[in-house]
Parts: sequence; structure tokens; C-alpha cells
Amino acid sequence: MQIHRKISRLVAIIEILKRRPNSSMQGILNNLSNRDLDASERSIRRDFKLIRDEFGIEIVYNRSNGGYAIEQEFLDEAEALIRLIELSNSAGLIFESLSEANEIKNLISFEHEGQFQGIEYLEPLLRAASMKISVIITHKHFLTEKVKEFYVNPLLMKEFQGRWYVYGYEINRKHFITLGLDRMLEIKFTEDYFTGNGHEKAKQLFSQVVGINIPDKKLCIVKLKVFFPQVDYFRTLPLHISQEEIETHDKYSIFSYAVIPNYELSQKLLSYGSSIQILEPLELLSSITEELKKSLNNYN
Repeated sequence: MQIHRKISRLVAIIEILKRRPNSSMQGILNNLSNRDLDASERSIRRDFKLIRDEFGIEIVYNRSNGGYAIEQEFLDEAEALIRLIELSNSAGLIFESLSEANEIKNLISFEHEGQFQGIEYLEPLLRAASMKISVIITHKHFLTEKVKEFYVNPLLMKEFQGRWYVYGYEINRKHFITLGLDRMLEIKFTEDYFTGNGHEKAKQLFSQVVGINIPDKKLCIVKLKVFFPQVDYFRTLPLHISQEEIETHDKYSIFSYAVIPNYELSQKLLSYGSSIQILEPLELLSSITEELKKSLNNYN
């Protein structure tokens, strides 16, 4: 357990510096303390050396702003190590030494960078949701890059396609909101508490959609005609938990779903191309048909 805690602290340092480049020594210490990984300044300097010697990741001090950062050329290595530790926690991998962790890292090829960005905010958000404590989240918008603060009652953590999101009630704006952890810059606990079992309602809502967007629409029945050999794929990896195979034929099957149509569902259906045909509802069929027409126009 001691080596696991040691690796956890080293990776936490890497996460902090990757997420917030040019962090001060005090900022690193405070961030580690928030994760119950308390350390002294002397220990952190030893950790910097270990990170360089064992993982080949160079951490440098920037005198102009008095902060520490990972050198640009080592950012990919840092990301791979962060993902390895997340994978080890999920898959029950146990490392006997730092060198073994590095060897295992070199045997894994991850799909793309950024899959576990913001994972460090999962634990404090879960703690806030469990204790029903309101938090202030500093968040950078994905498209506009604008930074805003959200005063949130966190209700539920949602994982989708390798990324984590928090669903909660935004107090100032008086509406429910979903925020990606990978776009968060900071979380502050407030002294305010909230009541109720909002997480149960949130879980029910998410059970009715594909993905993370919950539009203001009614639950409906979606029917798809799926052609072989895609049918076997649908059987082994259902599009949604409500999936039912209601008809089976020689060349196709018909599947039904009780869902609220949203952006992620549309994108998923478009990705299947000619392997499927939307039968119901007509509104969804029309919107997908229009998207396919736009796509074809791109090639004219």
C-alpha cells in the first residue's frame, strides 16, 4: 500500500502541473492536502527528482512567475502516466515498484490524449455531493474559452465516452447544468449545504437518454431497423439500457428504445450510416434525414 500511495502522490503532482502550469510550491502543497496526500516542501522536491529519474518527465522552475511546470516535450508522457494510474484503480493493477509502473506504461497504447483530464476533481465533487455541500466551480467553456464561475449543488457524477461530468443545480442561474470535469480549473467548497435527494431524480433522467444532454422533451419510443451483420453488434453492445429486439428477420431486426432524443443519440445513429434505418418517431427521422442531406452536400 505504501508504494501505491507514493505513486498516487507522484501522479497527483503531475496532474496538478499539467492542469495548472506554473503552480507555486504552496499551491502544489495545498492541492495535495485537499487530496489527503500531505507532504513537505522537501518531500516534493524529492518527488520532482523521482518523477524525472523513474518516469523521464522533467519538471522545471520558471523564475519569472515563481511557478513549476512540466516541460512541453514531456506532456505526452505525463498524460500516459495519469491514464495508467486511472486504469490501475479500475482494473485492480498493483505495482510493486515505480520502475514496474513505468514498464507497464510502455506496454499500453492509449487511444487519444485528454481522456482522463480533470479526473482529480472527481473525488472532491463526490465528497461534496455526499455531504450535500454547495461548491463554486471555475469552468472554461469548450467553444468560447470563456472562464466562468458556477455556484452548484452537485447531484450526480456521469461518465460518458471516457470523460466525466457533474450534473447539478446552478443556484445563481436557477437551472440544472452539466459541466465537464476536463474543463474545470478550480473547485471551492462553500459553507452552504443543500437538502433533498436530487441524485435520484438525476439518475432517472440520465437513464432516459444516451449521453449527457437532457433536453426539454418527452420520453418516446424510438424504433430502428438494423441490417445484418450490424444486428450482432447491437445485441452485444446495446445502444441504450431500454433496448428490446422486437422483430427478427433473415436480413434485419427491429429494435425499440424508450428514450428522450438528444444530440448524442443523433450522432450515434448517424455513425451507423447505411447499417440502420430509423422507423420512429417521424421527428427524429426528419432531423437525421436533414443531417444526411447536409453531409452529402459537402461532397458536391
